[in-house]
Amino acid sequence: MEKRPILIQGAIDIEINYLKEILKEKEEIEIGTYKFYTGYINDYPVIVSKTKIGQTNAGASTSIAILKYNPIMIINQGTAGGHGKNIHKGDLIIGKDYMNLTAFRIERREEGSGSDLAGWKMRAFYTDSQHHIYNVADMRLVDIAYGLKRRYRMGNVFQGRIASGEIWNRESDRIMYIYKKYGTLCEEMETGAVYTIAKNFDIPVLGIRVITNNEVL
Repeated sequence: MEKRPILIQGAIDIEINYLKEILKEKEEIEIGTYKFYTGYINDYPVIVSKTKIGQTNAGASTSIAILKYNPIMIINQGTAGGHGKNIHKGDLIIGKDYMNLTAFRIERREEGSGSDLAGWKMRAFYTDSQHHIYNVADMRLVDIAYGLKRRYRMGNVFQGRIASGEIWNRESDRIMYIYKKYGTLCEEMETGAVYTIAKNFDIPVLGIRVITNNEVL
C-alpha cells in the first residue's frame, strides 16, 4: 500500500462484518490466530483487524498490526456496557481516555474483616516518564469523531471515559460506584491494551463504543 493505512479493530465478527463488506480489493491475512483484512474504503488503504476478546488478544493483535502495516492511526471500536443512568442502549461513546477497570491496590485486611470496595485504590498507569491514572486518546481524533455526531442516528453521542478490563460487571451498585468515583461512561475489554500499545509506538488512537446494555436501567 502506497499510503500508511488506517487500522480499524473489532474483537468479534459482529463488530467488523460491515467493515469487511465495504472493503474494496479485500485480502485476508492470518498471523497466528489473528485475522487482518486489507483493502480500501473511499480509495484510502484500511486494515480491518479482528483482535479477539480481551486485553491480551487486543495487545497482541495491535502489536502485530503496527509492526506489519505501520498504520497512520488506530480506531478501536465495538460494543460496551453502559455506566450511569444517562447512557442507553444504542448510544455511542467516544473515548477521550480510559481507566484500567482491574488495576487496583487493595490494602491488607485481617482474616474475617471482610472486603471494603470503597477502600480499593486505583493504581497509576505507568510509562517511562510519568505516572498517571488515565491514558488519553488523540484529541484530534476525538474532535473529528465528535464533530460528526449528527450523522449518528441510533442514539445519543457522548465523549468521555471508557473503563477497560477483563471483567463483566452486573452488580448495579458496583457499576454506579465506579461511575460516580471515576466518571466512566461504559466498560469493555480491549481499549486499555490498544491505547497503551498505540501510545508506546506514538500512533494516534481512538476508542469508539456502541452501548448494547446497561445493567442499572
